[in-house]
Amino acid sequence: MPRVAPVLRWARTGADILRLRDGESYLAEFGSGKGKIYVFSAPLAAAYTDFMGHALFVPVLYKMAMRSFRDEQQLAYRLTQGAISLAVPTVAEGSGQNADQTPFRLVRDSATWLPVQRMQGSALRLEVPASLEAPGFYQVQRAGQTVATVAFNISSKESELAAYSAEELREMVGPGQRNIRVLEGGPNGAVVAQLLAEHSGQPLWRYFLGLALVCLLAEALIIRFGRPKVGAPRAVVAA
Repeated sequence: MPRVAPVLRWARTGADILRLRDGESYLAEFGSGKGKIYVFSAPLAAAYTDFMGHALFVPVLYKMAMRSFRDEQQLAYRLTQGAISLAVPTVAEGSGQNADQTPFRLVRDSATWLPVQRMQGSALRLEVPASLEAPGFYQVQRAGQTVATVAFNISSKESELAAYSAEELREMVGPGQRNIRVLEGGPNGAVVAQLLAEHSGQPLWRYFLGLALVCLLAEALIIRFGRPKVGAPRAVVAA
């Protein structure tokens, strides 16, 4: 563990991140408005601590950064949710008397939507328009200036893995649909084989291929063993 020579002590009013062996806080977190303050009980100098060269130094700084990070905007919103809330910058002074009255718009390419909206402090609440159907990135603009970019995704029901049973499908189709048949699944692709057999007939190319191979084998056997035997030539004696 790192060595520390503390020079500060404080009451337990913050959240301790690192403590000394005697139970006193070495690194604590305190809230300050919308931000956070981190206090070390000793300066980050070699005369007081060797914490800077310890293996805990980088993970602790990373944890401090992650605890300080706040992003009220989600990575993506659903097209089916009713409203979204965004943190938008306030209108700067001198931007005009009606600058804060300019409505926000959702813009994508050449399409523009004017949703129902309401400001709650620095948070903007937008109702998702019913005509917003395409997933993708949309810009939130005010007076032609982009103040935020939001992503909309399709409903989570599109990724639902539940399936209808064969009986439920038959009830949905009804008895009057003669051109629609419901086939129940089977092992080893039995349904696909049945469907192909009904629409394409029984494939016979395998049988013809086997017959051709048998014929080739028979021809080879006939050529090899079916030649007639030729006798030895007889000697002719002249009288």
